Amino acid sequence: MDKNQLPSLRQASIFDVRAMSEAERASLGYLVLVMRRWPQGFSWEALDLQLWLPDAGPSPELLKAYQAKQIDWEEFAQRYRVEQIGNWRRAGYYKVGKGDEGRRESQMSSLQHLDELRRQYGLVTVLCHELKGHCHRYVLQKLAHDKDGNEQSTSQILEPPPTMQEQEKPQQEDALQKVN
Repeated sequence: MDKNQLPSLRQASIFDVRAMSEAERASLGYLVLVMRRWPQGFSWEALDLQLWLPDAGPSPELLKAYQAKQIDWEEFAQRYRVEQIGNWRRAGYYKVGKGDEGRRESQMSSLQHLDELRRQYGLVTVLCHELKGHCHRYVLQKLAHDKDGNEQSTSQILEPPPTMQEQEKPQQEDALQKVN
C-alpha cells in the first residue's frame, strides 16, 4: 500500500456485529455507527462501539423519501453522495460514549472524520442496521475508497453520476443537428 493511501474502510450490519464473539468484533477494528438515529434495541456495549457519527447517516428527509418509495435507490444514493460530499451537517456532533458526557462538537465532515480515524486507528468498520440489500454504508464506503484510490481530481471523483436526462440530452442534440 502507498504510504499516502489510507487503510480500507469496511462495513457491517449491527445485527451481525451483535452476534459476533468478542474476538470477532475485535477483528473489525474501530467500530463507527453511521446512522442518523440510534437503533432501537441496541446498547453501546452490545456493539462494542467506539464512535457514533450521526451526520454520516442520510438526512431524515432523504431517508423518508426513499422508504416511502418516492425515489428509487439510484436517486437516493446520488442525493446521499451530495449530502456527504457537501460537508452537510445537521447534528453537528458525534459521540464517543453514552449520554451527554460522550457528546463532542463536530468540526469536520463525516468523510473527513472517517479519514482521520483511518489514519489514527488503521482498520475502521462503519455500521448500520441493514442486513442485506441497499444501505447508505455501501455508498459511504465507496466514497471513501474512490477518494483514496484514484488520481483523478476530487471534483471528478465526488461528482454525482449524470441523471438519465443529462445522458440523453447530447444524443437528442445530435439527432436535431442531423435533421437540420
